[in-house]
Amino acid sequence: MADKDKVSLDDLALLAQVRAAIEEHDPVPANVLAAAKASFTWRTVDAELAELIEDSALTTASVRSSGPRSLVFESPVATVVVEVEPRNGSRRLTGQIVLPRAAQVEVRHVGGRTDVQADAQGRFAIDSVPAGRLSLLCRFAEESRDLVTSWVTV
Repeated sequence: MADKDKVSLDDLALLAQVRAAIEEHDPVPANVLAAAKASFTWRTVDAELAELIEDSALTTASVRSSGPRSLVFESPVATVVVEVEPRNGSRRLTGQIVLPRAAQVEVRHVGGRTDVQADAQGRFAIDSVPAGRLSLLCRFAEESRDLVTSWVTV
């Protein structure tokens, strides 16, 4: 980033004052704000939905196991295998995209989202995401269709 592209603290303070003035004198109408938030959900509408087809927590043998949980999501675009390990109240995710390929993986969870790059073999790992509901969005560089998994509680 060149120096001319940097934003100074004075610029940030001025922008904060402008924002406060606009919010006070000409706030965004509630219906416009609601419509903008609703339209944000459409950004993944073209993604292929990958359904959960296997969950080791649902098998009898795994219920007794204290090891990692294995999830398998399948779609026409790809299959995503995710291993979930509990760690001090959070979860570690280790994943594999089958057919292997690079992708940008976005994990959407109760705390927001965490982005990670899957390598050319489709492998990715995230050390910590909050326990609770999550979904993965995989954006593939060479394909026009993304993949989004169904939501699952981990």
